[in-house]
Amino acid sequence: MDLVEFLRAQLDGDELFCEGAKCRCGIDGGLHDPDCPRRVLAEVAAKRRIVELADEASGLDAVVDGEFRVGSRDPVAEPYIGDLILRHLAAPYAGHPDYDARWRP
Repeated sequence: MDLVEFLRAQLDGDELFCEGAKCRCGIDGGLHDPDCPRRVLAEVAAKRRIVELADEASGLDAVVDGEFRVGSRDPVAEPYIGDLILRHLAAPYAGHPDYDARWRP
C-alpha cells in the first residue's frame, strides 16, 4: 500500500464512522455539537481533494525531473512538495498498523 492509497482508506473510514452516527464530537465537557458530522464530512472531502492535488503535483514534478534534471533525486533528502503534504496529512494516522514509519514528515 502506498501513501496515497493509505490516506484514501483512512478518509473512507473517517467518513463511514461519521455517517454511521458514531461521531460524537464534544465541546465544553462533552456536549454534543450538532454541526460536527457536517463539518467532519466537509473536512474529509477537502482532504480528499488535497490528496489528489498533492499526488498530481508530485507526478508533475517527477515529469519535470525526468525531462530536465541531470542527476537522480534522493526522495528522502529532497522530497517533492506534494509528498511532504501527503506525509503531513498521514501523520495523525501514525498509530494505524498500516502506517509506514518512512512516511513521517
